[in-house]
Amino acid sequence: MKRIGWILFLLGHALNMFSQVSIEKLSGSYYEITLNGQKMLIDAGCGGRIVSLKSNRHELLLQDSINPINYGSTLWVSPQDWGWPPPAILDRGRYSVRIENNSLMLSSGVDDLMKCKIEKTIHSVVGDTSFVIEYKIINESDIILKYAPWEVTRVPAGGITFFPEGPAGGKRQSKLNIIKHEGIVWFYFDPLLVNDHQKLFYNGKEGWLAHQTNSLLFIKRYPDISYEQEAPGETEVELYIHKNRTYMELEIQGEYVSLSPKDTIVWKVCWFLRERQNKIETDDERKNVLSYVRRLVNGEK
Repeated sequence: MKRIGWILFLLGHALNMFSQVSIEKLSGSYYEITLNGQKMLIDAGCGGRIVSLKSNRHELLLQDSINPINYGSTLWVSPQDWGWPPPAILDRGRYSVRIENNSLMLSSGVDDLMKCKIEKTIHSVVGDTSFVIEYKIINESDIILKYAPWEVTRVPAGGITFFPEGPAGGKRQSKLNIIKHEGIVWFYFDPLLVNDHQKLFYNGKEGWLAHQTNSLLFIKRYPDISYEQEAPGETEVELYIHKNRTYMELEIQGEYVSLSPKDTIVWKVCWFLRERQNKIETDDERKNVLSYVRRLVNGEK
């Protein structure tokens, strides 16, 4: 009887864990993934773009009510040889959708300019309350292409952004006011210091980028690359601040590789979102948040 009771307990626990994750088709082209009180909203009708990420009522991402073009989070191909705006089919086109193995799978059409298509697979992990996004760039041409994956996440301007500095450091001169302390680059947003479009280009280290707002801590974990693996004119970590001070972009890039016809780049990024209101002003406060972030990205309790 004890054994049966234990089996029933484990089964109930497993069912409870599963019930904390759901994928739901909403009205129009929207899909919602729910995980342990967090909600991610994806618009398959606009580039398979992640348009909302909330913990309870706290929203992380920039909404289209602030900027009707540049909002949410998406994937571009690097380097930016395509000018502006981004290729429409990849960035704003309708993506096909299927739900399989508790994952949301989105696929673009083939862009004539870039000669590739993009696939995004999003699933959630109950154990550490994270969202894993697997990006694929697929060469649909009969020639060799060379690209790097480039995730662009737009958030309201403000807060503190930080990441470990890589061996190559900054690649270009930037007007952004940063602090470098014990191997970490810290950017404290100050609207008084932003009077134009501004961008930071850096080689990173350890494979993570973090952003702290008044109520949320957001962390991207991704495969670390060397300076030599970065796309021409680009870097592993980039921060962009819009001149009107309404939003900023948290950007990371993967390895720049050659793609033979029908070959695929596969790149996985993991997102963590936590409700935290800790100040990050003193050395001790910076050490505390760094310790927390490193434990989280390394899978430690």
